[in-house]
Amino acid sequence: MIITLPISEEIEEHGYAEIEDIIDAVEYKNFGYHRFGGWKKKIFHSSEALLDRKFKLKKDQIDILEHSGIKLYSCSFAPSCEDFSIVNNKYQAKSRILRKEQIKEKAKEKIKDIRNKLGKNIEFAFENTNDLKTSAYWPVTDPFFISEVVRENDVGFVLDLAHAKISAHHQDMSSFEYVKYLPLEKCVEIHLSRPFIDWSSNELYDAHGLPDNSSYWLLDHALTMMPSPNGIYLVLEYYQFHDLILEEYKKLGREYGKI
Repeated sequence: MIITLPISEEIEEHGYAEIEDIIDAVEYKNFGYHRFGGWKKKIFHSSEALLDRKFKLKKDQIDILEHSGIKLYSCSFAPSCEDFSIVNNKYQAKSRILRKEQIKEKAKEKIKDIRNKLGKNIEFAFENTNDLKTSAYWPVTDPFFISEVVRENDVGFVLDLAHAKISAHHQDMSSFEYVKYLPLEKCVEIHLSRPFIDWSSNELYDAHGLPDNSSYWLLDHALTMMPSPNGIYLVLEYYQFHDLILEEYKKLGREYGKI
């Protein structure tokens, strides 16, 4: 696997010299960090939503991606509408919820446009999103529907394990079952972190917590269903304490760096 470090404020401030030999690639999430990372492989994960009416890659962004040597650009699949707001960290629809066939049509158009702008040297993928139980999350968090859209467009897939656990919990499925129905044969990148639970509502939410044993069990389960882990970017989505980031990456290097 390609052990990949997201460039966060903690990493920008303190660096990663202690684990530099472990890190194969860096991931940008902000165009302001694009000069960081030196000779490492580089990928970019955007918080943009694929179906967002306002989401269009701009020329200056394309220039940065090309000049930085980005190999992979990805974004989110949710929400299932073109206009939305974010209230209490949840998507809320401001336009009508699109039907499945409408989502497929608009996703196809957006993917074609993004690919044309990225060119042949930058791969495109989109990520599964966590189902937070508003109308804006359905059907784009349905694992069967995600698989249909990925396969019909022959596009890459970013597996976010915390998102999968949250969606499974809110859809009354086991995490292992939910992941099984995702398009794992198209996976190009995996995000690893732990969601937290709100005990008052029994709802999970994406906290980017340090992975626990169940996080690694789900990762190992997903890997057994993929053709090969070779060439898949593995990203730790924990950003809080620099020393814990370094220690977790040492663990990733030992256990996943050679597979």
